[in-house]
Amino acid sequence: MYSLCGHAQNKIAFSIDAGQMHSGKNIRIGVLYNAGKPQLKFGVKYHLNNANDYDSRNYAFMYRLNASKFGEHFGLYGGVNIPIISGKGRSYSLYATIDAEYGRMGIKSFWFEALGGSQYGTPEVYDSSGFRMFRRHTFQVKHASHAQLSLGLSFRNKVSDRLNIMIDAGTGPAAVWFSNQSFIDTYNSNRVSVPGGGFIFDSIFSPYLRLGFGLSIGKLSDS
Repeated sequence: MYSLCGHAQNKIAFSIDAGQMHSGKNIRIGVLYNAGKPQLKFGVKYHLNNANDYDSRNYAFMYRLNASKFGEHFGLYGGVNIPIISGKGRSYSLYATIDAEYGRMGIKSFWFEALGGSQYGTPEVYDSSGFRMFRRHTFQVKHASHAQLSLGLSFRNKVSDRLNIMIDAGTGPAAVWFSNQSFIDTYNSNRVSVPGGGFIFDSIFSPYLRLGFGLSIGKLSDS
């Protein structure tokens, strides 16, 4: 992403990277500002919806975090990079990085209810191919918010006087919260809304991996 120094002609670099975060794949475009030794990064991200999950019968059963509206694809990110290995004459550098993301999107997934069985006191139901039959319900949350805070390492390699490539990796806590939810009963096409919101603290350790490059306004410094 990234210029390597804090000289006046090289205060700002423009960056683009892509990778896998807790919310899924996204592309980020931003600015890196050299504030002396630490580097501040900030910009916008574009969320790429996750591919469906499929069961053994090739039925889609989960959509996870998906944007259903154009505006829900966008979010913000920011952070700080602290040099660990850098200096005059080096073509590479290593930074400790703190990375934060925030965005809004929807959650849509499916769950299956078996037809018949001991819970109903009736025989289990099978189709003509011998598969047990289920009723599929849709679980949908609109206007969910997602945030992730991560600690990691950023490796950069100097390609030219203005260009760097980078690899970032790290882990940290991620959370999702939402304002409303609903269930759709596909058996009789009824929608059951559940008022109120919810909060999901997904994981303390949500890993990420990002690849990208940065173009410095000024000439890259070795100091």
